[in-house]
Amino acid sequence: MVMVLYTPLTTTTAKNTQSIVTTVRFSGDRVIQNSFYRFVLSQASNIQTAQAYGNYLYVVVRNNNKFFLQRSNMVADDVNTPRLDDMFVLTTKVNGANPNTIYDSVTNTTTFKVPVDLPYTSQNTLLVFGSTWSGETPNIVSTTTVNTIGSYKEVIVQGNYGTDNMTVYIGNPFNMNVTLSPLQIKNQNNETVEGTLSVRMGTTRHANSGPYSISIASRNRPPMVSTFYPNYADIVLNEDVLPLDLVDIDGEFTFKIFGYSDSSQISIVSDFVTPVNIVNINFKGKFKQKSNSTNT
Repeated sequence: MVMVLYTPLTTTTAKNTQSIVTTVRFSGDRVIQNSFYRFVLSQASNIQTAQAYGNYLYVVVRNNNKFFLQRSNMVADDVNTPRLDDMFVLTTKVNGANPNTIYDSVTNTTTFKVPVDLPYTSQNTLLVFGSTWSGETPNIVSTTTVNTIGSYKEVIVQGNYGTDNMTVYIGNPFNMNVTLSPLQIKNQNNETVEGTLSVRMGTTRHANSGPYSISIASRNRPPMVSTFYPNYADIVLNEDVLPLDLVDIDGEFTFKIFGYSDSSQISIVSDFVTPVNIVNINFKGKFKQKSNSTNT
């Protein structure tokens, strides 16, 4: 059984933060596993209200005296959909009246007109081109300039992208951070066994997943980070000879830990535009059980 809940806004909740509790894996009347999610918007955002309908969570956000309706999918998006915040899907129009894509041959720049005033900046906003997104290394372009013209945005990039009827994903990358609860040894009754667990290594199994990192933080030391990459051609050969899949369809990634479970924080992080889909995680280590008996 799976149950999805979200916390109502309270006076103690940050106005730009929305928390969601997803409770999974019931066994009879016992909860076997919980997972918690938190969406943190920009400091200028003020969440007015939220409501779940079907597979989506709809949130009304006020930003700089403007109201936005944001929709978040609570189930997996298509693997070919970029993972971007404030994403707008634009179909290019270069000809006819009111084109939304204009190429300037003098400056060698292309301007895309987004018909809503979204929080795009030249420092953060990316464009992902759909024609090269599916089935090969994604064509990701950073913006050079973002202008606010009335109620819409002008997003300008270097190069000629003035092709008609082309799908362009425009949005801001975000940092995904999944922190695991401390590892424990449990008996057949799902009760924690007291003892010391020294974790040596871990292995993630993933499906349809792009790059992701495993961060191990222990005893206030700098985190030890191990990163998985699919075999992009430009990474392996420093040149894009043949188009490769942008995700690894089925694979494993092994990483080192070398720490005690009670003092090691294990996190899965990613700021890539590709999806992250971890099927399961296995850990190896040594466990020394504590004895509660007293010899007399």
